[in-house]
Amino acid sequence: MAPRQRARCVAGEAGLGGLEARWGLADGVAAAEQEGAPAPAHQACKPPVINGDLDNAETRQDPIFDLHVPVSVPGVDAKLLDPVQTWPDPAQFEETARKLADAFRENFKQYESMVSPAVVAAGPLV
Repeated sequence: MAPRQRARCVAGEAGLGGLEARWGLADGVAAAEQEGAPAPAHQACKPPVINGDLDNAETRQDPIFDLHVPVSVPGVDAKLLDPVQTWPDPAQFEETARKLADAFRENFKQYESMVSPAVVAAGPLV
């Protein structure tokens, strides 16, 4: 899916009731597999994400990326749902996450004129 189309879907502009947002999360889970996330954890996330079982789950708001992340998923260690807990140095995690957010914002500038202000505002908070 093209970045502009994905952005519209995730923002709900496509009127799909969040289906594309769920698929976006499933894509993220699949990407985690490629980057070394424990296989049982990412496999456990796929069905509830795709089926919508997490639509009304309790979440925490990520302070940098403004994502609402489930606090629990059956079969997944809760520590994996809060990545700062997987780093030995929380300050190093925060620094790395902020760099990633900055890189995202910089890269997204090329798409800003193609999407609504709501999509632009949905990016990282920092």
